[in-house]
Amino acid sequence: MDVVTDKLYLNETWLESKLAKFRDVLPCGQKVVTVAPDDDREKMGGLSADIAFISAKLSGGQTLPLIVKTSSASPMRVRTGTAREALFYKEFSAQLAVGSDGNDGANADAGIVPRAYHADANMETGEMVVIMDCCKNAIPLGVFFGPTNPNNWSIEDRIESMNEGNPGPKEASSTAFSLYAKLHGTYWEDESLKDKTFLRCSNWIQGKGKEEWQEAQGLGLGWWNDALKAIEDGTSHIQWDTHLVECLKVSFNKIDWNNFQSELSKRPFSLVQGDCHPHNLLWVEQRTPSAHCKLIDFEMVGLGSPAQDIGQFLISHMPPGIRREYEKELVTGYHQELVKVLKDTGKDGVQYSFDDCWAEYVAGGFGRWAWFMAYFSLPSNAANLSQFFHDQVAAFCKDHIPTADDAPMPRV
Repeated sequence: MDVVTDKLYLNETWLESKLAKFRDVLPCGQKVVTVAPDDDREKMGGLSADIAFISAKLSGGQTLPLIVKTSSASPMRVRTGTAREALFYKEFSAQLAVGSDGNDGANADAGIVPRAYHADANMETGEMVVIMDCCKNAIPLGVFFGPTNPNNWSIEDRIESMNEGNPGPKEASSTAFSLYAKLHGTYWEDESLKDKTFLRCSNWIQGKGKEEWQEAQGLGLGWWNDALKAIEDGTSHIQWDTHLVECLKVSFNKIDWNNFQSELSKRPFSLVQGDCHPHNLLWVEQRTPSAHCKLIDFEMVGLGSPAQDIGQFLISHMPPGIRREYEKELVTGYHQELVKVLKDTGKDGVQYSFDDCWAEYVAGGFGRWAWFMAYFSLPSNAANLSQFFHDQVAAFCKDHIPTADDAPMPRV
C-alpha cells in the first residue's frame, strides 16, 4: 500500500505496469510516457477518502484522464470497513465495467461502473487505493434533485445552470434504477459472494456475526432512546412527526437476531451498493447524445435486499410530491429491467413478482432509514440537515406504513 503515501501513481513506469494489462482498451494499445497531476478538475463529494486527478500522456500523444482515490491508515476506517471499496473494484470491475454484450473496447458508455486499472486495500489498517477512469464531462446525479437537497446546498447559486440540458429527478431515477437492476440481476442469489468476507453482511446471511449485528443495532437503539428523552423534554433539534415517532418506537422494539435471521431466509439477496443515493452516481458526457450514468462509491457495498437499495435512493433525495407521483412507475421500470437481466443471465426461473419487489421497496427503504433517523437525532448533527431527512422519512412513512405496528425493524 506504499502507493498511498509515496504517490507512486505519479511514476510513469509504475503506472505503465498497472495499465499494461489493459492495453487492448487503451487508444491504439499505447503505452504511458509521462504522468502528471491534473489540478484543473473540480471534485464534488468524496469526503471519506482523498481524491487526486492525474493525466497520463500516451505514446501516441493522447491523454488518459484518471482518478486516484486513496485513504491512509485509520482506526475509524478499520471499524467501518470502508476500504472494502478498493476490494470491490478489484473483484468486480472487470465484469461490471464492460458493456452488456461483454464488449469493452473504448466504448464510452460500456458498463455500469468506471473501469478500474488498479485497486488494493488493507482491511486491517484501512488503507486503500483505486486508480480508475475519470469520466468525461461528469456531474453527480444528485445535482438533478434540486436546491432543497442537502448535498446541493453548497451549490445552490449554480444549481439552475448545472441542471440546464440535463434530466430531472424522474428521468435521473429511472436511469439509475436501470443500473441497479443490472447490478442486482447479475449477482442475484450468487452463493459465491458469501465467500467474499469484505462484503458487508456476508456473514449475517450465513447466520454468523450475531455480536457484530447486535452492536450495530444497539448503537442505533441507544441513539433512539436518547432521542425519545429529548422529545419528552422538548429539547430535540428536530420537529418530530407523531406518526413517524410511533413507527420508530415499534421498529426499534422489534430488534431481534432470530427474527432477523428468519427475515433473511425469506427474501432474496444480491450484491448491493449499500449507500444508495443519487450523489453516488455520475451523469457522464452530460448534454450530449452519449450521456449516460455510472455507479460510484462502494464503501458500503455488501450483500442485501436489492429493492432496499432503490427505497433508500428515493427517500434520500426525491421531494415527496414527485416521489408520490412517479414511484410506482419507477419501481415498475426497475422490476421489468430486473426480470430481463435475470432472464438474460440464465435465471429466468426466479420467482420475484412486482408485489414482492414493491413490499421490499417499502420495508427495506423504511428499515434502512429508521437506523439513519436514530443517527440524525444526535444533537451533533445540524438541525436543518436532520430536519430535512426527518421530513423525507416521515412523508414516506405516512404514505406506506399507515399502521405503526407494521413498521419493520431497522436495517444496518
